[in-house]
Amino acid sequence: MNAHNYFSLKRFIGVLKMDMSRYITAGLIGFVILIILSLLFPIRDNITSIGAFYLILYIGGIIFTGKAFHDIHNANTSQPYLMLPCSNLERFLSRWLLTSIIFSLLTLLFYFLSTMLATLVENTLLGFNVHPLNLSNPKIWYTIEQYMILQPLFLLGAIFFKRYNVAKTLLMFSLFVGILIAFTVIFSLVICQTCDYTFSLISIFDKSFYLFWIALAPVCSYLTYLRITESEI
Repeated sequence: MNAHNYFSLKRFIGVLKMDMSRYITAGLIGFVILIILSLLFPIRDNITSIGAFYLILYIGGIIFTGKAFHDIHNANTSQPYLMLPCSNLERFLSRWLLTSIIFSLLTLLFYFLSTMLATLVENTLLGFNVHPLNLSNPKIWYTIEQYMILQPLFLLGAIFFKRYNVAKTLLMFSLFVGILIAFTVIFSLVICQTCDYTFSLISIFDKSFYLFWIALAPVCSYLTYLRITESEI
């Protein structure tokens, strides 16, 4: 049976290890940068610390995801990568897992360790009252959940757009949201002519609408997988 037609856990682990090995140096450099920033700018409250983690996760994750399929878009590396003895599903799962779950957890681990080190240095040597990131705070895991839902959109952009994929994805996403808001406003005013337009905008962020964003993730993931399949042909 052709390797492209079925999933092999052993092959998948091999592909994942190969993908992860490409970013070991970058990950260590990022960890060192986090330590330096934590020492230079110690955060003394957990709310600000969570906000900093939010920015690091989203900005770093979106940029990292944007480079996920750089080898497919490069003429020198696309053929060797697509000729690897693995299925397209294994290729997709490796890149998705690396840029979503693994990146999220490693970012959280590195950030937590950097705040722990900053706490030790600042409190012991300088007498400050600095606290490490509180991992039990549910806002941290909610932030990761939000990233996991939004990340497949940028993974799709990474495979579709050869250059400036992050900017193009943001532009397309903004246009999509704008059209969605306009449609929601018009639809709400048609069924409720006495309602204020703010009612329509607020309804977009209703809990029931959250299901739409959850559905967006698997749709984008499936389209990404199809695009990898098309790249092989």
